[in-house]
Amino acid sequence: MSLLLAIETSSSEYRIALGRDERMIFDSAQQRGQASSRDIAGLVGTGLRSLGAEARDISGITINIGPGGLSYVRSGVAFANALSFSLGIAIHAFNSFEIVGQEARAHTTLPVLCAIAAANDNAYVGLVNGAFVEGMRFGVLGTVVAKVSGGLAEVAVAGRIRDRVSSLLPRVKVVDTGIEIPDARVLLEMGYRARERGLAPAGQVSPLNEQAAVFHEQT
Repeated sequence: MSLLLAIETSSSEYRIALGRDERMIFDSAQQRGQASSRDIAGLVGTGLRSLGAEARDISGITINIGPGGLSYVRSGVAFANALSFSLGIAIHAFNSFEIVGQEARAHTTLPVLCAIAAANDNAYVGLVNGAFVEGMRFGVLGTVVAKVSGGLAEVAVAGRIRDRVSSLLPRVKVVDTGIEIPDARVLLEMGYRARERGLAPAGQVSPLNEQAAVFHEQT
């Protein structure tokens, strides 16, 4: 049995999914008593037992490396790295904006502005246009929303603070996607697509947080 494991821990709602033959066959969010668990090993163990499988049946991992709640993201990344090392399997990593943008593409062709709250009124903000993340910023919410969305006449919004983001765009036509957090099912699909395209996986991955150059290198 060859399984792909998806790990989504960018928020307090930890979630894993397992797929086989490009089809999801386990989703921890659908299991009674598992939806609020932050025990990643326990979630994976439950999934494997329900399928009659073992850890050695996992042939690859796909993970959301953030941004998000830093301690949550670190937990997921640490687990993925340890499992990758122990099983000798590779990891395909995606960021929160890519995952949300992929889900949003099923509902809109507009650029998607996704915001993730951080401490002291700061936020991570990303703009996804089609399959590409065109810009990412970290800083005071109003400032980074203005920088990332500059020049847009119409945009879709995603994330738990999308109402606040909308209020900062009074001259922009805003469409609400209704998407709050990255979806493990979408992450699993992205892992399979990455395999199909032959994208190079990683042996070990790191959390994407406010210290990453990608959030500060744009002018």
